[in-house]
Amino acid sequence: MGDEIVALCHDAFPDFDACYLLDRLPHIADPVLVEARRANELVGFKMGYRRGKSLFYSWLGAVQPDCRRQGIASRLMAAQHDWAHGLGFERIETRTRTSNTPMIILNLQFGFVITGFETDSAGRGVVTQRKQL
Repeated sequence: MGDEIVALCHDAFPDFDACYLLDRLPHIADPVLVEARRANELVGFKMGYRRGKSLFYSWLGAVQPDCRRQGIASRLMAAQHDWAHGLGFERIETRTRTSNTPMIILNLQFGFVITGFETDSAGRGVVTQRKQL
């Protein structure tokens, strides 16, 4: 799973550090991956994991830059939310850098509300959004 996701993240995020994914992934219990593929090539994904009994955390996702604006992120999000709801999760939460306006807007369109703001260790603004399932 790791190599394809790292490659896609490098394409999608110019400043992506593979350690962000590879160092954390082994410590996540039961990560859930939703994929979008074309001709067997990974063009998008959303990954998340359980946080407590009723909260699912949508952690990381990306769409190949040349595949954007085709509804892939929306389909991935809908699939992730349907999956989480089907397993009895009550809420879903995500954090997004403030510079990622398209993701913040997509979250709002899917019913998320902004529940927090912080500055990360690199000085970047991060918005927390949450949705009832």
